Amino acid sequence: MTIRNLEFAARPRSVAVIGASKRPGAVGHIVMQNLQDGGFDGEIWPVNPKYREVAGRRCYKRAADIPGIPDIAVIVTPPKTVPGIISELGEKGTRTAVVITAGLTRENGLRQAMLDAAKPYLFRIIGPNTVGLIVPPMNFNASFAHMQARPGGLALLSQSGAIATSLVDWAAAEGVGFSHIVSLGDMADVDVGDYLEMLAGDGRTRGILMYLETIPNPRKFMTAARAAARLKPVIAIKAGRHAQAAQAAATHTGALSGADRVVEAALRRAGILRVLDLGELFDAAEVLARFRRCSGPMWALSAMAAGPVCWRWTGSTIWAGRWRSFRPKPSPVWTGRCRRTGRIPTPPTLSAMRRLSVIARRFWRWPTIPTRMPFWCSTARPGLPLPPMPPAPLPHMPTRGG
Repeated sequence: MTIRNLEFAARPRSVAVIGASKRPGAVGHIVMQNLQDGGFDGEIWPVNPKYREVAGRRCYKRAADIPGIPDIAVIVTPPKTVPGIISELGEKGTRTAVVITAGLTRENGLRQAMLDAAKPYLFRIIGPNTVGLIVPPMNFNASFAHMQARPGGLALLSQSGAIATSLVDWAAAEGVGFSHIVSLGDMADVDVGDYLEMLAGDGRTRGILMYLETIPNPRKFMTAARAAARLKPVIAIKAGRHAQAAQAAATHTGALSGADRVVEAALRRAGILRVLDLGELFDAAEVLARFRRCSGPMWALSAMAAGPVCWRWTGSTIWAGRWRSFRPKPSPVWTGRCRRTGRIPTPPTLSAMRRLSVIARRFWRWPTIPTRMPFWCSTARPGLPLPPMPPAPLPHMPTRGG
């Protein structure tokens, strides 16, 4: 496992767009437009032998003609040209590239040819078959996504470009920001394990979201995942829970997704919280973005009435046998109310909160709700794994406006 030369993808200061285009709708045109509209203040060098100028910038015929050394290159040229471009960039001094181009497979030999061209220069490749790379804190959008992402504390690693762009769309409407958005594509070189290791030490990233279809190097992934999960929350959604879904994942990425029970055990052992659908992934993103993390593992309960809370509390105690007592944090208003009535408070109910109980139970102490009633949580000793919750979940909370 290595993150060598991935720092150029995390904090790029210059970029070359190989295959930049003037033609509206072309991927090379969209990438150039996103880089300029995003406000990237580093050097942008378009490369295409067909043009002298693209987007108001001088266009170079070859990568060797660029006056400087790009930190990162974005390649959107036909598949057969990619190995030669990688070799040319390596000779130039560039050490990282995002290969948006699809069609570099094991069957046609282009994937291996690309890796062979990169090896002498320790050249790192993100992709191929990717939407691109977005680093919002650097105003860097080297992708063909149709919307800019705002800066924030979330990192998104996705093997599906459609999932990545849908999260960007949702986040723009909800005001959620990202530190990194990485469409990993076919993961010929850089895979989820490499990026997890790098993000574990990234001070701008407070939490990591992952959409996975396959894990190409399980040993490397487990090492990186356990290291990252000890430092910050890591939440994953994994395709291939059923045989048909696994087959669909194989046709999408060209790799097997693995037995779901094995994946489930591996994620649990690594300390990664797995969600089961995109709705929960969106909820996880909102929790990570909006709520402060506790110093130790926490459980939180939310329900539309007191009955489900009591059922969940009792069921967890019987099934797991390791709940510690709930400790209220009373506000003056709540304390005065208790003194007047002489009653001991019961766990409060939440009627208009989003359905965050499954995601929030592990990482956060929820804030005081608008009525100033304290929220209740149970603590476990830091460093110990949390006992699992009962298999039946609470009813989902209504969404905003519901």
